[in-house]
Amino acid sequence: MDTINQFLSEFDPLSSNSRNEFRQIFSLKTYKKGSVIAGYNQTKGKFFLIKEGITCSYLNDEKGKKVIRTLFLPMSVMASLKSIINQPNVNNVNVNFHCLTDCKILIADLDDFLNLVDKHHDISKLYIQILEKSYSELIRRITHLTTLEATERYLHLKKIAPSIENQIPQYQIASYLNITPIQLSRIRKKLSSK
Repeated sequence: MDTINQFLSEFDPLSSNSRNEFRQIFSLKTYKKGSVIAGYNQTKGKFFLIKEGITCSYLNDEKGKKVIRTLFLPMSVMASLKSIINQPNVNNVNVNFHCLTDCKILIADLDDFLNLVDKHHDISKLYIQILEKSYSELIRRITHLTTLEATERYLHLKKIAPSIENQIPQYQIASYLNITPIQLSRIRKKLSSK
């Protein structure tokens, strides 16, 4: 199953015409580990679909340290939520997107996607479902950060990305979990001794 079909299988079905037009707005691009895909200097809104690899959104804290907000695994949509909600413009991107591994990513101009939303009712429904899913993931992330202990957050991450420790460095995992690398090391040691 190709990436677009696999992605769309999670949502209400599209007509064959809509599916074809949706597919046509994407192009495949390969990025090396460490590449910045989009961010503060982006001049046009983009809509990304992760085919292979792990990416993240990050902000810089007051000391200039990168803090990972979100991890994007294969079949994830990656876009500035602010851009998607407010319509894209030059100053709308409020976060950087970065490759944590080598990646293959399908990219579409957000304007092209939003034109399809206006043109096709079923793609409009897809748009709503993508926004709902993004909102639900954001609420889940906030809930986990505010209610779960660090060990529970780590175990949840391992549940959704079992091999993540073989793919990205510990300090990046720790950043995503909002803990220090030393805390993560202690958690891993404690869990492995059980």
